[in-house]
Amino acid sequence: MIKTINVLKALMLPAVMYLILLLVNFESFASFSSFLTIFQQCIIPTIIGYAICFSFLCGIMDFSVGSRMIISGLIGGALSLQFGFWGLILGGIAACLLTGCIMGLFEKVLKVPSLVITIAMALIFEVIGHRLVGSMTFIRIDTSISFLANPPFNYIVLIVMAGLFYILLNRTKFSYHARAVGKDAPLAEKMGIDIKKTKVIAYIIGSLFLAIAAILQISLSSVMAPEINLGSAAILFRPLMGVMVGLALERLCNLFIGILIGQFSLNIIFVVLVAGGLPSTMQNVTLGLFLLVVLIFSQYKDKAVAFLKKVKA
Repeated sequence: MIKTINVLKALMLPAVMYLILLLVNFESFASFSSFLTIFQQCIIPTIIGYAICFSFLCGIMDFSVGSRMIISGLIGGALSLQFGFWGLILGGIAACLLTGCIMGLFEKVLKVPSLVITIAMALIFEVIGHRLVGSMTFIRIDTSISFLANPPFNYIVLIVMAGLFYILLNRTKFSYHARAVGKDAPLAEKMGIDIKKTKVIAYIIGSLFLAIAAILQISLSSVMAPEINLGSAAILFRPLMGVMVGLALERLCNLFIGILIGQFSLNIIFVVLVAGGLPSTMQNVTLGLFLLVVLIFSQYKDKAVAFLKKVKA
């Protein structure tokens, strides 16, 4: 009962955000179809959030996420031209797992900070992406195999990936090791946790979720194009914000729900800003302020509650 009440409390965040959206433009967003459209827009960022969550828990800020996702989509899309749907699925997953293994190998062998490794590899993967495309500017897949991005298949994929994330997060030793490494790596090492191995596993597990996100992305638009000059890093930021909101809500609900709520809330805010006619620069400022408020509230919620009780007494 208490867990249900806490989940309902967490759901108040997107509910309030959607109420604000209705106040801004009731006629355009009052229908159930508009609600579903906004929700569908958060499916891919949510799965990317699941992909980066374990690395983030380990203390890794992975800037290679976008470039690896693009390579996965490019290779899967290219193989789909020869082998159809299964070429897209198996090619995308295999490519992303390979890049994840490469990231893990460099993390284990090189004695440099993860931030340096991920930025350097992002640049390298972007170049590889351009080489894969060659003289073409993008890879296009046939619309007949892009059904995964459409209802009800996108909902099914989200449920499956959320279930897998829940199991990995709550039913494996790796999850507890990842949290221990992220909170205090020297202490975790003294407890017998292999820090390098934990980070390698985080890259590999994250790659599976990232491959599914890449497949949904190329299925949604039917095209995938490479990026240069760390342009792929932009893919990271909104899912990362959703993860941070999810971590802030973890006291109220499980993280797999919290990340989904965070992404949905952020997407509603973005729609509100667009509907309000704000320029893109102000949209980024407002999203950043929203994240800051959520994190401050999470950090000082207990102190604020205690202060209010004293005032009331």
